[in-house]
Amino acid sequence: MDHMHTKVLWAQHTELPAGWQNGKTKHDFYHLIAVYNGESTYYCDEMPIEVTSGHMLLIPPNMVHECPKESHTLMINTEIKFELLHPY
Repeated sequence: MDHMHTKVLWAQHTELPAGWQNGKTKHDFYHLIAVYNGESTYYCDEMPIEVTSGHMLLIPPNMVHECPKESHTLMINTEIKFELLHPY
């Protein structure tokens, strides 16, 4: 039976002060954000997504996303960037 494999590229627990900015970006891997504290508006392909404590946001490969500096309070979160690999 074929199975998908996961390759973690980067993982980090961060505390981001209000006013921090993540400009528009996209990449060819998944980006998972688990929010422990704070409130923010992320924009994924220009669509606003409100996140707050307890939320998780999964951004698929090649989706343009950003978090403007005026859109969040102090954010405490864990980010994991990973690939799903098929054996073929």
